[in-house]
Amino acid sequence: MRRRTSLMFLTPLAALSLIGAGCGGGTKSGETTGNTSASSNDPAAILGAVKSDDQTKPQKIAMEVGITLDGQINNPQAAAVLGNGPINLKLSGPVDPTAKSMDMAFDVRAGKIALPGNLRVLNETTAFVGLQDKWYAIPESSLKSSTTKVATDPAATLKSLGNPADLLDNATVVGAEDIEGIATDHVSGDLNIDKLAAAMQRLSKSTESAASQADAVAKLKEALKNGKVDVWVGQSDKLVHRLKFDMDVAVPAASQKTSMGITGAKVAFTVQSTPLSSVSVTAPSNPLTMQQFQNDLLTVIMSNMGSAPTP
Repeated sequence: MRRRTSLMFLTPLAALSLIGAGCGGGTKSGETTGNTSASSNDPAAILGAVKSDDQTKPQKIAMEVGITLDGQINNPQAAAVLGNGPINLKLSGPVDPTAKSMDMAFDVRAGKIALPGNLRVLNETTAFVGLQDKWYAIPESSLKSSTTKVATDPAATLKSLGNPADLLDNATVVGAEDIEGIATDHVSGDLNIDKLAAAMQRLSKSTESAASQADAVAKLKEALKNGKVDVWVGQSDKLVHRLKFDMDVAVPAASQKTSMGITGAKVAFTVQSTPLSSVSVTAPSNPLTMQQFQNDLLTVIMSNMGSAPTP
């Protein structure tokens, strides 16, 4: 993947860091219950009171991303793998922003492909990926990517993103909702695409050239047609406890010749957190190399498709 497209892929991780900065109570899907009334009927007051001073505390993060493709895939190989069904990614586990460590379980579902696994980051130089009871060492050079920094450093990311109020237009108060015993105010609004693009540009400054940033921001603004943002803010602690984005994405006209028939996508992702007293991440014993990981990954994918890999 060329680096000029990286802003598109930073967006869900940026949301992960924003909710991680709240370090509030999390919830699994379907566990939110209604309350009687919100603390305020003024969405600007609720969002303007959001605190961001607890972003260095250990927390359990849960993220879910769902992508539904528009159009008909015309590439036979891609169609055989993806079909026309949704693509889903789930990621959950403890994160320690101070130590830059995490121990995440992930699950990727796309058509015939099912890839459950694990990701362990001990620090800024040591990380491992797990697949089917095997562990593989990730090269240190791969850990210097902007996406890794976003996931393990919500403090820096939050500074780039700013207050979630900046991302919403036409905000309204949905009401009060209880998230695992925490009373929250649910605010919903339209996604401000220009401000999201500006936030992504600030987020990428340390890893992208000025020309790459400008190109990526232009493509992001062209691709995002509209979106909705939902924010849940604790009534007492004023921390973000959940963040949900729903977006319609279109493949730019200049890219449609190479898009394999895909004209766009509907993207939804939700991020939430639960505070932890501490996070302990240990290195697996006898990890294999990334070359071995690539070979084993191919075996798993081919097995999912009902085929054996070519020797």
